[in-house]
Amino acid sequence: MNSLRVLIIDKDRNISSLLNEQLQYYKIKPKIANTGIEAYKILYNTPLRLQFNYIITNIGLPDENGIEIIKYIKEKFTSKIIIYTYKKFDIYKNKCQYDYFCNKDEKTPLEIVNIILKEFKKL
Repeated sequence: MNSLRVLIIDKDRNISSLLNEQLQYYKIKPKIANTGIEAYKILYNTPLRLQFNYIITNIGLPDENGIEIIKYIKEKFTSKIIIYTYKKFDIYKNKCQYDYFCNKDEKTPLEIVNIILKEFKKL
């Protein structure tokens, strides 16, 4: 699993920490950004050959529009996008491309990690 590269973008440090702990259990060391600017810096400094397989992102970020970050990612990378937010699906289903939409009230961080692990095994 060490070849699996994950970026977590979430202003909620508790969520980032829980996702990080769950991924680390599987020997996956994600990069974490708590703001949009941090996310852009990480993405900009990541060579294409080392791009992220999965990006877990919240829509509500303190300094950037999460939709714009997702659009940027889809233009530049082939990463799979998991939107993990408290927002409702209907609001965002036509605003950007993503692979999974998960409401934080319905899915735990462990369930998000399990989606990644199952999907990655298929590749």
